[in-house]
Amino acid sequence: MRARPGPNWVSSRWSRKGTGRKGTGSSVPCGDLYKPPTAEELNQLKEAESLFHCSLLKMQMEELLKEVILSERRKYLIDFCPESH
Repeated sequence: MRARPGPNWVSSRWSRKGTGRKGTGSSVPCGDLYKPPTAEELNQLKEAESLFHCSLLKMQMEELLKEVILSERRKYLIDFCPESH
């Protein structure tokens, strides 16, 4: 039985190529990987954030409505009780 590799061992199958790190054989300079986002990318990020917050709010509202929904008995009492005016 073979011993497991140590914690610093990285399989060549799982190594990250193209990261610009020394010794990886990549021709991409490290500075090119971390450019500031363009205006279009910023707009896409803001749109994604907005959609995330809308979806999160919708899910929270659905969960809240599940907790405060009236029972059938209460609905019946509200619908058919005489108005007291």
